Amino acid sequence: MTGCDAAPDPQADIDSFKIEHLISQATGQRLARFMRFLTSGDPVAKECLERFRTVHGDCPETRTCDVCKGHCLLDELDRAI
Repeated sequence: MTGCDAAPDPQADIDSFKIEHLISQATGQRLARFMRFLTSGDPVAKECLERFRTVHGDCPETRTCDVCKGHCLLDELDRAI
């Protein structure tokens, strides 16, 4: 979606349905809480979003990073699709 008045992206609908039905209720509640924080207008949330927009999240050629810890999540996603 590109704006508040834009039509929903069909892929976003598919992905959100999958997430909703695959994660636990507790994880869903935490995710909703985090989204409420990000959209709350809190100065810390605004700073977090500003910093997120400037991060370049390219994977290293070695396919290892602090996020994946030696087991590349993008490679797993590619295999799952």
